[in-house]
Amino acid sequence: MIIKSFSLTNIKNINSSYILLYGDNEGHKNDVINDFFLKNFKGEIIKYDESQILEKKELFIETCFNESLFENSKIIIINRVTNKLYELINSLIEKKIHEKKIIFNSGILEKKSKLRILFEKKEDLVCIPFYQDN
Repeated sequence: MIIKSFSLTNIKNINSSYILLYGDNEGHKNDVINDFFLKNFKGEIIKYDESQILEKKELFIETCFNESLFENSKIIIINRVTNKLYELINSLIEKKIHEKKIIFNSGILEKKSKLRILFEKKEDLVCIPFYQDN
């Protein structure tokens, strides 16, 4: 499901665990992450870079599915996401995660990008493009 960056008021009503933010407007993406996801969030926040996940996939998968005794929910933010994570993301989506949101922050993705197509076509996934201001 595609949500335009100028109509983000709808994002609070979305119940998806997987969100893809892509484009070259890093400032706006960071504002959205902070204002709509992290502000007033009372859980665990974990940040990764794609290279960290590629080096230690098992540890990342464990983090996604582990339940914490102390925190009810988690937000996992992955920066610099590319198509290299496509297979891993696809396998995560097939499994159900509870009480977690995974935010995939990517640069510019071509229209033919497998990652972009996946998030645009599946109804239970959220895709938000961010373009440079004119």
